[in-house]
Amino acid sequence: LTLALRRMSVLRGAARFASTATIKLPEYEVFNLDKSALPKTASTTSDEMLRYYREMNFQRRVEIMCDEIYKKKEVRGFCHLMDGQEAVSVGVEAGITKDDHLITAYRCHGVLLGRGETADRLLAEMMGKSTGASK
Repeated sequence: LTLALRRMSVLRGAARFASTATIKLPEYEVFNLDKSALPKTASTTSDEMLRYYREMNFQRRVEIMCDEIYKKKEVRGFCHLMDGQEAVSVGVEAGITKDDHLITAYRCHGVLLGRGETADRLLAEMMGKSTGASK
C-alpha cells in the first residue's frame, strides 16, 4: 500500500509539469543516408509519456508473474525474462504501426503484450495450455 501511495504521489506531481516537451536530438553518424533528412527534435506530451509509463509498469508486473510460474516449475523449458528492458518494447511499439511485422528471438514477452495480446494468453502459452497465444 505504501508503494502504491508513493507511485500515485509521483504521478500527481508529474501532472503539474508542462503538457508538452520537445527534446533536441544529437547528430548521428550515418552511412549512405542523407543526414539532412534526419529529425533534429522530438516532441511528446505528458499524456503520451504517462501511457508509456503505464505500459512499462504493466509489462514489468507480467514479467514478475512469468518469473513466479517459472520458479514453480509450471513452465517447461527455458524462460528468458525481459526485466529492465520494458522501455525497448514500448519504444519500438511507439515508433511502428500494428501493420508492421516484428521478428523476435529472446525476451519478447513485452513485444507480444505491446502488440495487443493479453497477459492471460501469454501465461497460458508459457504453461503449454491450449488457451495460449499461439495459433
